[in-house]
Amino acid sequence: MQRVVIAGFGFMGGMHAQAYAGIPEVELVGIADLDPARVKGQVDTLGVKAPVYSSLSEALERARPDVVDVCVPTDWHARVVLEALAAGKHVFCEKPLASSNAEAKAIIAAAKKAKVRFMTGHCIRFWPEYKGRDGCRTPIPWEEGEAPNGFSTGKPWLPVKPDHS
Repeated sequence: MQRVVIAGFGFMGGMHAQAYAGIPEVELVGIADLDPARVKGQVDTLGVKAPVYSSLSEALERARPDVVDVCVPTDWHARVVLEALAAGKHVFCEKPLASSNAEAKAIIAAAKKAKVRFMTGHCIRFWPEYKGRDGCRTPIPWEEGEAPNGFSTGKPWLPVKPDHS
C-alpha cells in the first residue's frame, strides 16, 4: 500500500485524488494546500476522504506519506519537489517539471541523491498509441542546455502496472 499526499488541490489535484480512489494499492493520506478552507469544501464535493493540511511540511510530519504528488502551480514545483525529496519521499510531479533549466537540474540532482522514485506527469507517454517498445520506462534524453521535459528512474513510480486494454 502506497500512502500518498497531494500537494496543491486545484483542478489537477482534484483529478489525481479521484484517480487514486480507483487504485486499490493507494491510500490518500492527506492534501496540502495554502487554502485549507477552500479545499475542505472541494473534498466534500468530490467525496474524497483525506485530511487537509495548510503546508507540505505539516502533511509530511502528520500523514507520513510514501509519495508526494505535486500539483501546485509551476513556479512552486521546485520548492515543493525539493522539500519532498529532502524528506526521502517518492515524488510524482505534474508537468512541466520546473520553471527553468536550473530548477530542473536541481530537482534531477536531488532525486538522484535521495534514491527515490521520481516522475514528471507526462501522461500521454502511457497512452497505447504513444507507448514505446519498452513500455515507456526509458528516461527521456535531453541535450545540455535544454530544459528536460521528463525524468524517470527507469521504474514505474507506483508498484502497479497500468492497464492499457
